[in-house]
Amino acid sequence: MVVNNDVTELVKQWVTRARAVAMARGEEHPSPPFSRVPDRVFTPLFREASYWHALAAGEFTSRVTHTQPSPESIRAMRERLTRCTAELRTMMDAREDLLPEGTRDQLAVIGHHVSSALEVVEHAHVWERGEAQAWHELSWWARTLDYSRGPGAQSPWSP
Repeated sequence: MVVNNDVTELVKQWVTRARAVAMARGEEHPSPPFSRVPDRVFTPLFREASYWHALAAGEFTSRVTHTQPSPESIRAMRERLTRCTAELRTMMDAREDLLPEGTRDQLAVIGHHVSSALEVVEHAHVWERGEAQAWHELSWWARTLDYSRGPGAQSPWSP
C-alpha cells in the first residue's frame, strides 16, 4: 500500500524541481514553493504521484494476479469435483436411458477438462497465468457441477 507521506514527498520534489527550472530560465513568476502550492495544483499532482507509487509498488499487478491456492484448497477442490461427478453419474444411472443424447459424453469431456486442470494446478511450481486460469476453470466447474449447491453457498476450496 502506498503511504501518503511518500506520495507527498514525491509531489514536493516535483514542485521544487519545477520551481528551480523556472527560476533558472529567469521566469518572472515561477511556481510557488511547496508550502504555498494551492490545492487546485496540489490535488492533480498528488493523484499522479499516487498513481506512480501504486505502479512501482506492484499494486496494479497484484489486483489481476491470483494467489496460489493452498494444498488443502486444492485437495478440497479435487474431493468436491469427485463427489459432484459421482453424484451426477448416480443421478444419470437412475434415469437410465431417459436423458438427452450426448449427456454421458459431455460428462466424460468435462471429466477430461477437470483432470487436465487439476494436473496443472497440483503440479504448479510457479503460479502464473496458466495455473491461475486452470484454477479459475476448476472453480467454475465446482460451482456448475454441484447440483445440490444452493445459490450463494460457500466455496470451501477457495484459497
